[in-house]
Parts: sequence; structure tokens; C-alpha cells
Amino acid sequence: MVPIIRISTNLWNETIKGLAEHSQGLRESGCIWAGKRNELTWTVKEVLFLDDLPGVRRQHLYHRTPRIAINKLFELLREKDLQIIADLHTHPTDWVELSDTDKLHPIEYRIGLIAVIFPYFAQMKHKFNDLGVHEYLGNGEWQRLPLSEVNKRIIIEEV
Repeated sequence: MVPIIRISTNLWNETIKGLAEHSQGLRESGCIWAGKRNELTWTVKEVLFLDDLPGVRRQHLYHRTPRIAINKLFELLREKDLQIIADLHTHPTDWVELSDTDKLHPIEYRIGLIAVIFPYFAQMKHKFNDLGVHEYLGNGEWQRLPLSEVNKRIIIEEV
């Protein structure tokens, strides 16, 4: 069975607001959803913005998270007893596919990892059909999830 990602409306809104603020409409920004995973449900507990980590480089067309930042991220996750739920970042236009760099450098190499791409540097209100939602299949392979699947896999809940 494929797990469902559950995120509160507050954390969903915090994600979009934080990505938009970090990108300033000029450059890519990224974050992860951190939380608890079990076989059936992955529950988002916190949004961690990669741009707040040491050494992260952001430009108009790329976002680079160096090893020191990744190490700090995993240290934070251990301290909080949380796991990565999804990897999220922005793109400058309405193109929400994964770039070759995105495919080669996910935040972690875990089959089932979800990557979500927000268009226009997250500067607009977004619905699922505006986003690129992709699943890591292993061996460098990804698949974009159709909207019908996204609506079943990511549930935004009022708390």
C-alpha cells in the first residue's frame, strides 16, 4: 500500500509563504517536510527551510545544498526525532518537471520520496494541478504523479 502524506493547513500555508519569502521572486528556494512515517501514513510535523542552513547557494536557476548543510539538516532531524517526508523547491516558470540536477541530487535516496515543485518561485496561490509532484523509484528514476494520484496521496487537513 502507498502511504498518504498528511499536512495541516497551517503547515501547508507556512510552506508556500516560506518558499515565497526565501525566493523573493528572484531565485530558487527549498525546504523539506519533516515528520513521522509509518507504513500507511506520513505525517508532516514541521517545515525546515534549506535556505536557513549553512552554505546553501541560491541562484535564479538552481539551488545548491552542500554537504555541511545536509549534515546539519540530518542532525536537526535526529535531535527532533523526525524523518524526511518530502523534498520541496521552486522553479522560476510554470515548468514543474524535475531537472537533471534535481533527479541526480534528491535530499535523500529513498524509494518513495516525494518531491514537490512550485512554479513561479511560489509567488502565487497554488493548487495541486499547478505543482509538479514526483516520486523517487530508485536507481535515479522518478515518475510524475498524475493529479488524480496527488489528490489521494497528499491530504491537507484542518487541525
